[in-house]
Amino acid sequence: MGLGLEDIVRYDSTVTGFETDGDKVRVLLDDGTSETGDVLVAADGINSAVRRQLLPDVSVVDTGMRGLYSVAPLTDDLAASLPEALFDGFAVAAGPNGVMFAYGVYRPRRPVAEAVAELAPGAPIDPVDPYIMVNLALPPGSPVAAGAPDLWNSSAESLHALMRTAVQGWDPALAELVEHVDASTIFPVATRHLQPAEPWQAGRVTLLGDAIHAMPPSFGSGANTALRDAAALTRALERAARGDTPVVEAVAEYETEMRAEVFPILRASATRGPPTSTSCPTTSPSATPDPLPPHEPHRRGETMPVTEDIEFRVSELTLRGKLFRPTDGPERPPVAILQGGLGGPAESMFAMAQGFTDAGLACLIYDHRNTGYSDGEPRQQFDPWQQCRDLRDVITHLTLREDIDPDRIALWGISIGGANSLFTAATDRRVKAVVSIIPPVSGWSARTLQPADTLAELEALIPTDRQAQLRGEPAASIRLHGVPEPGDPVMFSDQEGLEFVENMIHDLPSFRNEITISTLDRIFEMEVRAYAERITAPVLMILASKDTVAPVEEAREMYERIPDPKQLIEYPGQHYEILSHHFPEIISRSADWLAATLHG
Repeated sequence: MGLGLEDIVRYDSTVTGFETDGDKVRVLLDDGTSETGDVLVAADGINSAVRRQLLPDVSVVDTGMRGLYSVAPLTDDLAASLPEALFDGFAVAAGPNGVMFAYGVYRPRRPVAEAVAELAPGAPIDPVDPYIMVNLALPPGSPVAAGAPDLWNSSAESLHALMRTAVQGWDPALAELVEHVDASTIFPVATRHLQPAEPWQAGRVTLLGDAIHAMPPSFGSGANTALRDAAALTRALERAARGDTPVVEAVAEYETEMRAEVFPILRASATRGPPTSTSCPTTSPSATPDPLPPHEPHRRGETMPVTEDIEFRVSELTLRGKLFRPTDGPERPPVAILQGGLGGPAESMFAMAQGFTDAGLACLIYDHRNTGYSDGEPRQQFDPWQQCRDLRDVITHLTLREDIDPDRIALWGISIGGANSLFTAATDRRVKAVVSIIPPVSGWSARTLQPADTLAELEALIPTDRQAQLRGEPAASIRLHGVPEPGDPVMFSDQEGLEFVENMIHDLPSFRNEITISTLDRIFEMEVRAYAERITAPVLMILASKDTVAPVEEAREMYERIPDPKQLIEYPGQHYEILSHHFPEIISRSADWLAATLHG
């Protein structure tokens, strides 16, 4: 990471504090020297000296969880003896009394030196032989923890013996794996986190990553949120460097966004469960007589799902995504196929998979044709009818797998993904349950999202684009989200939607802020509500009470015509508003509903 920065990066000093002086900030080092700049960014972890000075009231919380991290050399013989699941992503095994082991295989798909030479020519890299990480976690109160020695003042042999004790009675392959641990690599850790800080006055000193939101590994989000911080702060400082925004204002924008995006994850990981909303949803009077009971989150964050990269061949194209499976439970669990909103790539939804696997469901998330990591041209063309045909092919693929129950397949979708789920359920009896969240059930109504003059401009582009494509020219496109300008229309321009995309999707590698002009034609012709009476699977519909993006009145009308059994829940607010404020709860509720419906 320091390649090319050797002349400006210092590794031999420790930061002890900082001083501000007008429009400059000075960082103080333990050798008595200092460095001055425009902005100080503290990325120095949970013990950050900068945070202690800037926000002295933020406390470090010790969860009482203790652990041992270690490495076992991955020889060919050892690899052959291990369960296949250990090679399919990060795996967690939970035993009695709360003892857990986490495993992660390091076995590069290509020579590391070759990859470094391609991506960062000239960067020195030390060779590392294949290994498997073997980490022991001991929750407070565990009998194993009670009998543990002082982890920080014990010999490597004593710590290795503790790992052997913890794995007694487990699968022989996992017990044998502990035997292969290199004792010299064992070191103890204490799981700690920071209390979320109250909003503070922005200045020329800011923080990112563990320096401001160190969190337990419950959701595996620590590194991802730190990278998110870095990208958001980079954008803010770029605006300041261009002169678009004053420096302190740019820092304030970053900090406000970071608190809104990451602090809910910090709170959730600290309690080993998803954040819950302080605003209760209402059950519609038109719903069935048995509303969802008051929700009690459970089983959340207990084990990481087993993850598999997956491909499906449909009509000469390959669709790509990931399949997430519970680490325990039946050999052939029920599965929920998840679909996001217009333009949202599959990877924007990967983080929510654990809400489903914790409920005992497998979870499939993939990119539609022409988008994300899936094949197809023209890129960024979204065709709901075609997506539903592909979805039926995907269902067929799932029925052929030996690790999925072919008789318990459910669909779950947000916005246009919710509309696709309803339509597919109406045309495919293999669908056994549907969750549809804020669905736009009438394509014709999508035209009302645009002012009359903008709509006329867009509709005039459609036949022109058809002619161009027949001539072999590339498909024309417009921005999906943004602020409209003369001659530069966008599909969605509401401020809340812009903020949602910026916070949730914008930085993902597979996201492109555009759709083809011909997408509009295909959306306008989609009329899901005409198929209401054909749906025979149980339906849970979740709506926003003031939704105008996907008009709530039309969704309510369609719901009334869907046969029982069904359930309707409304959250107060607009389309993106309920996703911004209630999303973790919506995921948790809907996953539990699907589990109860499919297991019932």
